[in-house]
Amino acid sequence: MRILEKRVYRGRNIYSHSPVIRLKLDLGEHYDTPTSRIEGFNQSLARILPGLKKHRCSRGYEGGFWERLDEGTYIAHVFEHMAIEIQNILGYDVWFGKARMAEDERTYYVIYEYLNEDVGVEAGLLVYDIICGLLEQKELYIEDRLAKLKQLAVKTDLGPSTSA
Repeated sequence: MRILEKRVYRGRNIYSHSPVIRLKLDLGEHYDTPTSRIEGFNQSLARILPGLKKHRCSRGYEGGFWERLDEGTYIAHVFEHMAIEIQNILGYDVWFGKARMAEDERTYYVIYEYLNEDVGVEAGLLVYDIICGLLEQKELYIEDRLAKLKQLAVKTDLGPSTSA
């Protein structure tokens, strides 16, 4: 898997009324592999990001995304939800995401909402590293990376009066 392109949309855009980040991914050999067929993927993901179990997804109810994951959804879809969840962990109230095929079946656009551009971009890079680690069946610990993201958030978030 490779990140081919990164684009930041500030303000209203063709995907959402909210600012979004669009990553173009080459999914490589896993472009058509459902998560249910990747050994240990779902179990490791549940350990690393347990909040994903509450995501609604297209089902419209809490746990809907997790049902899709158990049935076997695709990496681009998982990427989108992970980027949202990492930002949720950091205290950002974001929920919008989409995964759409780009030029061919191996390349996808993953679009997800952000409130802090720097944190949103870094969340996507962390998701990339996590997914690559899961596909290689490596033991992953993301606490240090989340702590660094939290520091970045404190450094780059607008203050209360500027936000108002």
